[in-house]
Amino acid sequence: MEQVDELHHARQHRRFWERLPPDLERQFRESQRGRYRYPRAILFLIAALAYGLAPAYEDALLSPSVGFRPLFNLIQFGFVVPLTLVASVLTLAPVPLVVRRWAQVVGVVAFVGGVLLLRYHALRGELTYPPEMLGIVVIAVAFFGGFSSRRVALLGGGLMVAGIWVELNAPDAYTPALNALSLFYMALIAVLASLTQEWQARSAWINHRYVTALVRTDLLTGLSSRSEFNHLFPRLLAMGRRELKPLAVVFLDIDHFKRINDRYGHLFGDEVIRRVGRSLAAHYARRPWDLCARFGGEEFVLACYDADLNALPGQVADLLQAVRGLQLEAPESGGPVPISASAGALWVLPIEETVEQVLGEADALLYRAKDLGRNRGCVARHGSSAEIMEVA
Repeated sequence: MEQVDELHHARQHRRFWERLPPDLERQFRESQRGRYRYPRAILFLIAALAYGLAPAYEDALLSPSVGFRPLFNLIQFGFVVPLTLVASVLTLAPVPLVVRRWAQVVGVVAFVGGVLLLRYHALRGELTYPPEMLGIVVIAVAFFGGFSSRRVALLGGGLMVAGIWVELNAPDAYTPALNALSLFYMALIAVLASLTQEWQARSAWINHRYVTALVRTDLLTGLSSRSEFNHLFPRLLAMGRRELKPLAVVFLDIDHFKRINDRYGHLFGDEVIRRVGRSLAAHYARRPWDLCARFGGEEFVLACYDADLNALPGQVADLLQAVRGLQLEAPESGGPVPISASAGALWVLPIEETVEQVLGEADALLYRAKDLGRNRGCVARHGSSAEIMEVA
């Protein structure tokens, strides 16, 4: 429930230029890194290919001078190609995050820096290289790299400033001011596009997380929803079957809930459900693989992984006592309102049992407890209907 509230607040109170709260920001960046993992690797691979294949077209398109050719090859094959290839490989490799991030920073610097170096020498008359290439590369990195807008502004903007300085201080340049203006607008486009793209990605991500949390969470109790339980319980059953671990499934139903609603109103009935749900969340199914969900109406379900058969009756008795111990006051008189519940608990070592069979047996034990007078529980081992234990 806290996650739903945090996500709702982030959706409602975030402006265009604001980042998400620290924990959500970290999760968003992780999702971005996963989402752009392959596009980043492809971007660096394209850079390596563009420079690595230069010998096939350099004479026809770039026309490097004889004296510049050794340095030209050094820039391409000694600087840009190896660094962008390494960045591409490490982007996909299972290496620590800090290694991957620095490899990508170095790859971007090599990609854009190579273009900047070639443009500088082009302005010295040593080859033909268009001024727009620097802006095109920065925009490509901003659009297809998925990097944060801050990094694009710092790194891409810094390199574009260097490009503008090169244009304005170039010897014998025909249109230095016009070229510098073009680079300025390209830098502005790259930074603003990156900021807009990141804001849209944050909005889409936070909305998706919020909707997912709404589906998975019962908003009244904060427990897992019925749909979330239906999604996770088959996996839990399959894992128990695979690892030969027993499961315990407990159905719990608040006794005479309709009478409570009719006498005290539906708002008080909601408070009863909320208090019972909070009690379950605070004391039971707290291990990582355990489940605690509102199954529907006033009925709850718990699934405990690697459960102890001998301890199960005592746990069910504690569960019923926790419900009885809730201190609830009538809305008008303020007098105490006694609450009790009935429970059905099934212990099973999964082999071939289906979800329907397990839940059906646990539900049948719940109705047996009700038939015996409510305010009690029935505990049994799967397939041992003659050995049902009654607890109160």
